[in-house]
Amino acid sequence: MICYLSATTSCTSREYTQSHSGARTTNHTLSDIAYETFNQFAKVYGDRYLTSNVQIINPATNQFEYIGHQYRYFTTRMGLRVMAMGFLYDFTGNSNVSRVIHANDTIAQPWFKAAVNYTQPIDLFIMLGHNPARTTVSSSTFGTYYNAIRKARPDIPIQVFGGTYI
Repeated sequence: MICYLSATTSCTSREYTQSHSGARTTNHTLSDIAYETFNQFAKVYGDRYLTSNVQIINPATNQFEYIGHQYRYFTTRMGLRVMAMGFLYDFTGNSNVSRVIHANDTIAQPWFKAAVNYTQPIDLFIMLGHNPARTTVSSSTFGTYYNAIRKARPDIPIQVFGGTYI
């Protein structure tokens, strides 16, 4: 199952257009079709396929690699400068060829700190994921990411697109 964030369904901005839409992984892609996701979906979406906390063993190198990109910085046609990231909740039922880096470990990663403190101006952070958007849901990890971003960048809006049935 691949999830796709359509720009035209954005609650807050019509300028987040199709060319800036993002796709992200779900727990289903880590069990049944992990390598199909790695070899096909992520390649099709390119830097729009965001897997900020999910890695897979690359069969060519036998090393863990991110399935997609950890983050994406872009500017919309109307000049809005956006930093986007995609997170899977702290899933533990993945296959042995993939791993989910838990939220508390992800926010300590150098790439996460670099994205939050990006050298270019940021007008908006977008977090999307197969992750409950409501932080009061026990399985949601968006609160961990939100708090880490808010601590470093208290004045920049954060928009969350998430959901799952858990």
